Amino acid sequence: MGKRNQTIRNKRKIKVNGYKNSKTDFSGVNKVISKGLSREIKFTIISIFAVTIVMISSAFAVFSSIDKTKDANTLTVGTLNVAFSDNENGMGNIINLNGAYPEPDSDGLKEEPYSFKLTNSGNVDVGYKIKILDDKDMIKEDECENNLLDKNNIRVSVDGKDAFTLSNAEGNDYVVETGYLSAGQNKEYSIRIWLSDESGNEVLGRHYHGKIVIESQNTSTLCSTINGSGTTVGDEIVCGTEEFNVISSDENTITMLAKYNLNVGANKTTSTENIQDKDVLGKKPNVVTYGNIAFSSTNYWSYITDSNFIYNENSNIYEYLNSYKNYLSNRAKISDAVVTLLSKEQAEALGCDLGGANCSSSRYKFLYTTSYWLGSSGDANSIYTISSDGNYSKTSYNNANDFGVRPVVSITKKSFK
Repeated sequence: MGKRNQTIRNKRKIKVNGYKNSKTDFSGVNKVISKGLSREIKFTIISIFAVTIVMISSAFAVFSSIDKTKDANTLTVGTLNVAFSDNENGMGNIINLNGAYPEPDSDGLKEEPYSFKLTNSGNVDVGYKIKILDDKDMIKEDECENNLLDKNNIRVSVDGKDAFTLSNAEGNDYVVETGYLSAGQNKEYSIRIWLSDESGNEVLGRHYHGKIVIESQNTSTLCSTINGSGTTVGDEIVCGTEEFNVISSDENTITMLAKYNLNVGANKTTSTENIQDKDVLGKKPNVVTYGNIAFSSTNYWSYITDSNFIYNENSNIYEYLNSYKNYLSNRAKISDAVVTLLSKEQAEALGCDLGGANCSSSRYKFLYTTSYWLGSSGDANSIYTISSDGNYSKTSYNNANDFGVRPVVSITKKSFK
């Protein structure tokens, strides 16, 4: 180490001929450096400022997105406000069965529901339909068009009521519930959906993307057609929230059979009373029975020897049809509606065969989708009835377990909008 220091010192003493030891002027260099540093500092400050603005903007965008996502769960449909509650997956009204396994209805009814609240914020009554539809955007995004679950494998329950297969709602445009709300009223719903335990291995790995859709109906409107011209037998007509099938028509009048039985009697569903309900089907295999009542408490027509249309104010059904007439007048603005029961003559004109004791030979399947009373007497102690299995026969007037109320409504053609 000492040698190295000495060598350095010796080198410093060496004189170089022609070398002029003058002081170098660095002032210009300093100016250039100072100017460069100044530009660099300015650039750095501007960059930091820009990054800060971007970060603030990004943070704002994130929080704005969260607010918008939250708001997206509250929709407005006409005067209906629809507020969806997020489930454990945070999906609101978006249904996803990817990765689900088949399970019995008893377990499916325990699944976490898709819940929402409907509020009528307007000053007039409003009807509505609740549908479960394919989420086409998600299907496209997931590229699973060719890997979708068959709707025959999908089970649904609304508000804990009897489960049904989603494919059964196809003919009704996948409507799973209908109702109406008076001005200012609200109603909460819970929908559960799962895979049927009758599904096989074919469901594994398949997808289902769906969504809950609410459609409003103005109950102040008159009747309009859903399918057909509105005058041909079998055509579908809606009046306010109520749906019907045409059974006859003439130059001035259209006569219709209600699509479902009325929600009446001692064993009603939790839905709105005294109007049609898709779960009120009378006696039907494999479903819980709702809306069944006795035709009457006495055979007040027993003095009549021949079969006749004997429905009148003495029947237990009379009060329900009278309330239904008031509903159609007040809610659907059909003041000229005539509300009664199907007659023996009407049933047989539509293809019901008394000799064969069935209506199943009729081309009009809507005739026996529910079990219900007709208004014609079979004899001194019985009334004609139609069952959901197609049976057409006489039933004791005081049978309170098997048959419900399915109105026949006649309206003038001026009731169409």
